[in-house]
Amino acid sequence: MLKRSVLLIVLLLCGFGIVLLVMNSQQIKDPLEPYNLILYEKNQEWNTNYALIPEQGMSQDEFIQFITSMSFDEFREYLEEAHALDLEHPEMHTDRVFIDGKSYEK
Repeated sequence: MLKRSVLLIVLLLCGFGIVLLVMNSQQIKDPLEPYNLILYEKNQEWNTNYALIPEQGMSQDEFIQFITSMSFDEFREYLEEAHALDLEHPEMHTDRVFIDGKSYEK
């Protein structure tokens, strides 16, 4: 009887541990999510449709490192500077669409 109780407790603990591991692995989020939320707010404010897209030749990991190295305030400042340049140089606008990190003419 004691062996059965100990075995049952060990199995329950193992099962509980597995559940915790699965739950923890599902909590891993997109590291760019908070930056995308800031960008969404700025797009609403400016009536724009900017997106976080790596530059050509930049890997996704390099891009994530570049963006996440900024604090949220630094990222807002970065967006504001980019938007100001965009307004100063409208000739640089193109009708391009980005699909899977590749740029195409519309």
